[in-house]
Amino acid sequence: MDDRGKSLLYNLKEQCHSLYRYKENKAIKKNQRVLDLVIGSIFHEAMKLRENIYQMEIYRPKYLQYRLKVGKAVYEKDYLQQFERIILKAQQGVTEGMEETRSLFQDAMAQLIDLFKESAKNALLVRFLLENQTLLQKVYGSKKAKKIFQLMFKRGFLDAYQLAGQSYLKSEHYDLASTYFSKALKMDPRSHDLQFLLNFSLGMNEYYRNAYPKSMSHFAKLIPLKLNGKLERE
Repeated sequence: MDDRGKSLLYNLKEQCHSLYRYKENKAIKKNQRVLDLVIGSIFHEAMKLRENIYQMEIYRPKYLQYRLKVGKAVYEKDYLQQFERIILKAQQGVTEGMEETRSLFQDAMAQLIDLFKESAKNALLVRFLLENQTLLQKVYGSKKAKKIFQLMFKRGFLDAYQLAGQSYLKSEHYDLASTYFSKALKMDPRSHDLQFLLNFSLGMNEYYRNAYPKSMSHFAKLIPLKLNGKLERE
């Protein structure tokens, strides 16, 4: 934990500032500004907590040694009183800092879910969440992590997989597109749209691998399938 760019929390704070504070010409939503404020507050609370812990771990033992050997000079007695006040404040600061930081983290976790719901059409975010489900589960737990996708999409993971697949398809990552279309098709095996998108992705992937017979085999499966109007436009 530091303020010189070497800690995860510092980098998170700076990234939030970059996204939600410094872009004056970009329309930033209230929820995004609040998140930036919360992450910044967590960082500064953590910095204060670090200093208080340092006082307790490094200076408190020295203060205790000084108390055993304090002389009769007035300034030495004054030092003793000041040191005791400093340690008491540091001790209280550690307790309060832990409580404040924990509370801010818990509220930020709840707010992030609202941000995820608001950004359900952001394919890059959806791809990130799908690709980092292990991290999501560490933060929210297994059940809550799965519920997040249900809150974001009407059909939960099915819609998330399809959106991620279409995003990869548009950027010509056919192997990744086919992976997500395959996952979606397992959840909705009768969907002609997903069958079409999967075979098209597989066909294009084999084509660029110079596996032309396999490519044509997948493309041949497209003929009896008919896309709905929305996907045709996309």
